[in-house]
Amino acid sequence: FPRMEKSLERFYFFETSKFEFFISLLVVTDAYNNRILIYNLPITGNMQAANVVVGQPDFLNDVYLKPPTAASMDMPQHAIIAAGKLIVADRRNNRVTIFNSVPTSNGASADVAVGQPDLVSYFTGTTATSMDQPHSVAVDAAGRLYVSDTSNNRVLVFNSIPTVSGASADMVIGQTIFTSKLANQGGANPTASTLSRPNGIDVTNCNLFVTDTTNSRILVY
Repeated sequence: FPRMEKSLERFYFFETSKFEFFISLLVVTDAYNNRILIYNLPITGNMQAANVVVGQPDFLNDVYLKPPTAASMDMPQHAIIAAGKLIVADRRNNRVTIFNSVPTSNGASADVAVGQPDLVSYFTGTTATSMDQPHSVAVDAAGRLYVSDTSNNRVLVFNSIPTVSGASADMVIGQTIFTSKLANQGGANPTASTLSRPNGIDVTNCNLFVTDTTNSRILVY
């Protein structure tokens, strides 16, 4: 795919963008531009301009920073609005960032980092407090946060949306303990309790759906 000129109306690598609708907002993860775009609904015509960009100071930049900051992103893969918060799977920073309110101006700073001890760290790990390239996030009706921790071959479950950086997950799906990361738990074949590079996740009614990518299946819990 050729690179597109960046503006508030264009996306780079459109196939990696994800869309979520939340009552009066459309949230788009524009991964290769290292940003989240927020549109006020309704969409009234072709090439409608976004209203807010998160992860960049303006609509014309696409930089990622190492080390990151509270306002930067590196290939975000998925974003949702839940409980009035914007929650972003910031993949190559190995973290999930949480904004305590949905940003209404460009370049807003996140309030919480999950998977890292602070908002300037980005290292991988396999513990209850670390992540390795998280891909998607979901929140259920009880307020539990789910994170597909792709390169750790697991889904992390937090009993509530964390309010401080470095929070520990309460449960793990796909592994028996928090410090294991082998695909299919090291087995030659998958089972009902293993995962291999889970990507997309969603919660509908009382079910958790997990895209178990390398195992070529969807798991429903």
